Amino acid sequence: MIPLKLVLRNFMCYGDPGPSLALEGIHLACLSGKNGEGKSALLDAMTWALWGEARAKSDDDLIHFGRGEMEVEMEFAVGAERYRVLRKHLRGSLKRPGRTLLELQQAVDNSYKSLTGNNLRETQQKLIGLLRMDYDTFINSAFLLQGRADAFTIKNPAERKEVLARILGLSDWDRLEVQAKVLAKEKEDEAHNLRLAMEEIEEELGRREGYEAQVSSLEATLNEWEEALRAQENAIAALRDRERDLERKGQQLKEIEARIAQAEREKAYWQSQTQELGRKIEEDEALLVQRPWVAAGYEEFLTLRRRDEELKAVLAQSLELTQRLREVERQIDEARAELTAQVRVLKTSIQELERQAGREASLATELKRAQTHSNTMPSLEEEHKRNKERVEELANHTQYLRSTNLRLKEDMRELKEKVDLLAGADPRCPLCQGELGIPERERIRARYEAEGRTKAQTYRANETQIAVEEGKRRDLERDLALVEEKLHGCRVAQDRIPALERDLTEAQKARDELLEARARLQEIEARLTRADYAPAQQEEARSLAQGLQALGYDKQKHEVVERRLREVAEFEEKKRRLEEADRLLPQNRASWAQAQEAVARWQATIDADIQGLKEIEKELLALPGLRGQREGAQRYYDELWASREADKKNLMAFQLKLEECACLEVEREGKAVAWHRAQEDAGIYRELEVAFSRKGVQALIIEAALPEIEAEANRLLARMTDNRMGLKMESQRQTQRGETRETLDIKIGDEWGTRPYELYSGGEAFRINFALRIALSKLLARRAGAPLPTLIIDEGFGTQDGMGREKLVEAINAIHDD
Repeated sequence: MIPLKLVLRNFMCYGDPGPSLALEGIHLACLSGKNGEGKSALLDAMTWALWGEARAKSDDDLIHFGRGEMEVEMEFAVGAERYRVLRKHLRGSLKRPGRTLLELQQAVDNSYKSLTGNNLRETQQKLIGLLRMDYDTFINSAFLLQGRADAFTIKNPAERKEVLARILGLSDWDRLEVQAKVLAKEKEDEAHNLRLAMEEIEEELGRREGYEAQVSSLEATLNEWEEALRAQENAIAALRDRERDLERKGQQLKEIEARIAQAEREKAYWQSQTQELGRKIEEDEALLVQRPWVAAGYEEFLTLRRRDEELKAVLAQSLELTQRLREVERQIDEARAELTAQVRVLKTSIQELERQAGREASLATELKRAQTHSNTMPSLEEEHKRNKERVEELANHTQYLRSTNLRLKEDMRELKEKVDLLAGADPRCPLCQGELGIPERERIRARYEAEGRTKAQTYRANETQIAVEEGKRRDLERDLALVEEKLHGCRVAQDRIPALERDLTEAQKARDELLEARARLQEIEARLTRADYAPAQQEEARSLAQGLQALGYDKQKHEVVERRLREVAEFEEKKRRLEEADRLLPQNRASWAQAQEAVARWQATIDADIQGLKEIEKELLALPGLRGQREGAQRYYDELWASREADKKNLMAFQLKLEECACLEVEREGKAVAWHRAQEDAGIYRELEVAFSRKGVQALIIEAALPEIEAEANRLLARMTDNRMGLKMESQRQTQRGETRETLDIKIGDEWGTRPYELYSGGEAFRINFALRIALSKLLARRAGAPLPTLIIDEGFGTQDGMGREKLVEAINAIHDD
């Protein structure tokens, strides 16, 4: 991976973000500057862009002061392919958490093709797969973080071995081990299941002789059942024929009963006809006796009906005139109501116009005042802009001073620790373990103390400046609030000007309309007073009233005629009945005689059918017993049939068992072959599980890699220490019980012998760490599929004396071609 170009936007960096940083074509580079000027921030940007990891505890801490979001864009190459990654983070708040966006692209011709996944996790996994390493592997090999150069050395042996395994790509062997274990378990389960299946087959084959005996016995029994069923079928058929004969007799019985019922209904009908005709004959004879009285009543009815029709004609004319009179009176009322409504509307309009016209003077005054406020806005806005810019400048400078003091405080602490170390009685330098005389020690301590006092003076001056600028900023913020309040009032006044101008125009217009409305009101009130409305309708109403008076309709006389007409209306029906009696009386007497003959005829039919019915009923008395015999015979037949079917099913079941036994013999041979093959495969997979484990091939790979790491690390250590130091890495050690345990111990030796890593000075420890990390980086670079021709060292020279720095630079120059 070769970083080519890096672009930061609002990333944690002192000062404004600069242009993009292009590293393409640069072979060896040194980023130099004072503490806090952003050198490590550039390296944080690289790791954050690729893995989302940096030195900060959270992504929000990486955002530049005063900003709400940040973005890093990085272009890099993997082999011959170029890629671009864009990572953006939005600062969180109390209501919502922070949010990170990640996009991955590949260069194709002169553009980029998106490789971004469906979510952040998926895209990050694609990026790690592309780089062939995660963040922890990177910072333990090719990236010496500031203050964490010993990240690999201080790990425990198990963690060191884990890092080395990731660098060597041994995770593939772990996956193979898991896969071999799963396959071995599957084959063992398969062999177990096959063995159980073969045992079940043997058990089933042992029952074959019993199945054959059952088949012979059931075949003989079925022949006996067939003979018994045929005999019973014949007996049932004879009983069913006799039963059908009696059932036909029963059907004849029902038909006779139906004929008797029909004859009874016919006889009853003719009897009712005889009675009804007799009653009508009596009524008609009685009505013919009242002929004179009915004729007189009918004549009075006709006279009253003619008089009622004449009065109804007069009533219709009267109602028509009355309805028209009401319609004309309604039109007159509507005309008067319309004028009255116009009066109410004009009075309401006059009140509104008087109110609007009365606001003319106050609106003019308010408009003039709003225009005056609006004219002062430009000067206030300029003052507001100057104060706001000054507040932001003071806030940014105060933040810069605080950050500077944090670094000064840390520097003073480190200087005090160095002075305390020099105050000891040990004649050797506590940092490099070299011989150090008292004058030299005092001179160094004095230089450290002077440097500490200078930093302390700067620290106090910065604190004083912070207090002064904080006071100025508070004063400016108060002034800014006052100006904002005035600006708000001016904006409100400016927004009110169009409405005030519109309201003033409306008030002036209302003043002119008021005079017209008052004149119109006076005119309409005068018309109402003299009833000057709907003249044609008023004239028509007078004419209609005269017509009603000329008709002279008397309602009381009409009601007397109607009441008497209702009393004599019955004579119309009596007259019709009298005429009908004259016509129908001879016919009804003839029909009565015919009905009497029909009653006698139907009674004779009923008597003959009753006699036939009694004879059939005697024969049907034997039907229930016969039906019981047939049902009993059928039940016995069903029992015989069920027994035969049960034995037939048993026979088929045993025959199927014999066929299954023949198939099982073939299946047993196939399962025996599969069982032997599954056992062999399970043994092979168990051997592969051990071979792929960390005690197998992985241990051999690590053993093979350790000499290469030792050789490279010792080559660099020899160059940096004039052949005084060397290290050895051991992957196994003996326990107190004499057992061999997997480990990854680092043993360091010099001209004084072998000592623990913790007893070496800071400069010596860094050189050890540097040598190991370079060896790991070269191993990672040569690892198949993960080229890494990049090494990053963040402030590794601070612990070195002059000679140590020269040796370290010489070592870097010696490996920079790699």
